Amino acid sequence: MFTRFFALALLLVLALPAAAQPAEPVFTPGECSFPIPAGATIDCGTLTVAQNRDNPDSGTIDLAVAIARPEDGAASPDPVVFLQGGPGGAAIMLVSQTYTTFIEPLTAQGRDVVFFDQRGTGISSPALACPEVNEASLVDLEAILDTEASRELYIEAFTACRDRLTAEGADLAAYTSAENAADVADLARALGYDQINLYGGSYGVRLALTVMRDHPEIVRSAVLDSAIPLEVNLFAQQAFKTKFAFERLFAACAADEACAAAYPDIRGQFYAAAESLDTAPRSLALTNPLTGETYDAQITGADFTGGVFLSLQVPQIIPELPSIISRVNSGDISALTGPLTISLILSDQISIGKFVSVNCHEEGFANTPADIEAVWAETPAFANFAASAAYGSAETLNEVCQVWGAKPFDAFEVEPVISDIPTLALAGELDPATPTIWTQQVADSLTNSTYVEFPGQTHVVGLAGGCPMEVVTAFVAAPSQSPDVSCVAEETGVSFTIPQAEGAPAEAVELTAYTDETGWATQVPAAWTVAQPGVWVRGQTFTDPTALVIAITENPLDGLLQTFASTVGATEPAASAGEITTDAGTWALYAAEGPSGTLDVAVLPVEGGANALVVMSTTAEDRDALIEGVFTPAVEGFSVGQ
Repeated sequence: MFTRFFALALLLVLALPAAAQPAEPVFTPGECSFPIPAGATIDCGTLTVAQNRDNPDSGTIDLAVAIARPEDGAASPDPVVFLQGGPGGAAIMLVSQTYTTFIEPLTAQGRDVVFFDQRGTGISSPALACPEVNEASLVDLEAILDTEASRELYIEAFTACRDRLTAEGADLAAYTSAENAADVADLARALGYDQINLYGGSYGVRLALTVMRDHPEIVRSAVLDSAIPLEVNLFAQQAFKTKFAFERLFAACAADEACAAAYPDIRGQFYAAAESLDTAPRSLALTNPLTGETYDAQITGADFTGGVFLSLQVPQIIPELPSIISRVNSGDISALTGPLTISLILSDQISIGKFVSVNCHEEGFANTPADIEAVWAETPAFANFAASAAYGSAETLNEVCQVWGAKPFDAFEVEPVISDIPTLALAGELDPATPTIWTQQVADSLTNSTYVEFPGQTHVVGLAGGCPMEVVTAFVAAPSQSPDVSCVAEETGVSFTIPQAEGAPAEAVELTAYTDETGWATQVPAAWTVAQPGVWVRGQTFTDPTALVIAITENPLDGLLQTFASTVGATEPAASAGEITTDAGTWALYAAEGPSGTLDVAVLPVEGGANALVVMSTTAEDRDALIEGVFTPAVEGFSVGQ
């Protein structure tokens, strides 16, 4: 907003006494809250900034910051500042997860890479988390609510969250993209950077565009990964963008010979299944793997659509989607267990307060409820899903925004950003959240931009590394030149998973010797992927539950058996299933079965009161073969201290 009212704002600031001006940003070094990857140099701390720059009496807030340094420790010429999506997503938690794929290629150029939790998110203070709203969403999950009941549920929850946060000193109208952008400028100033390179993903693109508009002097270049134009209304276009991405998925399957043969009418199956679930919702037990809590979800067509929508943002699930859709259409609702579990996991990782503060100000207030519902009606098959994303209706969304106390709408916030800053715009072919046409639209409004689309990929393509990061590093190294995009031609798109023919023999598993650094040894599948020390997974897809876990732990066995069982959706702890004697001793066996698979556990007491564990999860169809081929050999081959 500074561009339009800069002269007036400057006069107002100059008219204020010095003591009333917003506090100077201050960076205070501190400890990192996450495990630092081997070989990495990362400094952490907090950036203290004004909470509301239009109200000096609103006090200050603290933003959590992490700075990854080049290996040689040399001063960074111009860092890359990562801007997280949501709005409301935490960034600091991604540092360890993305270090190898995203951060290291940039620090190898001699640049710092800066992550920070935006105001109201993550471990920044205050965090605008709303457990009251999360609880309401769980009530909604287990019930079929009409529009009025849904309205009452969410209005009460948002009101309670608002009252608690404001009592704690949060100024909810101060959490906007313009204030976020000012934080980025303050961050650069406090850390001593004259210019920065922006990397925005999803909502982070909107934030990057706002920085480019309000603080262009600090921006050397910008990477916009999965964009929504400022002039496009997020809520009004929910139905359109969902259909756009789904049709791309159906087309990708049709273009794949094996997928088309296995699922000749995947489009028709999706629409038939959604209509069937709207007519007769089904119950499905869903377990949050982070808490172990299980819920009796009532699955409607909108929930089914939401599960596919979320899955389209997870590269590991996309190959499974035709199979999932086909299974649901045939009545196997358990196929949605994995996709719908995503929303349970995300609910505790998104700052709902930040989400509504930003989106009500910039999206929710931008159109009337009647205008939004009229747009939904243009895509009727997805209108119910769009309404569910707006807490039940456009009217409810508007009332939530009014109750919350978000900053009033300013038409300036939805004007296209025009800039000649060197920009790289990236898009994934199957992205449902920010469809490719929107990233192209943003690129077209920028006079010095390059647009690159990646076949078969999805939302925020750069974090996973690979070809997108090759393009990014080439661009950041020389923003004034066209980046090398030759690797895009080598991208093959999605390789869809085709079900094994019924009755076909299970593929034999080759085993290899493994010795853990903590002193135990056994044999494990040679071709399975090491997800982390002691954990091997068979598939590269989210919906394949097959994994092998081996560890020595002092944690109480009863709690472990309950936790393990919950990972396959079982509501009871794994039950006794006999014992087996090996050279290492006598193992107690336990087993469980749930809607998302089977579980087998072997427990061996070892010295010091600890237990050795061998745990395997898989599907009911594969269990017998993998008990013989993986689980039992891992137990029989186990030894300690040799």
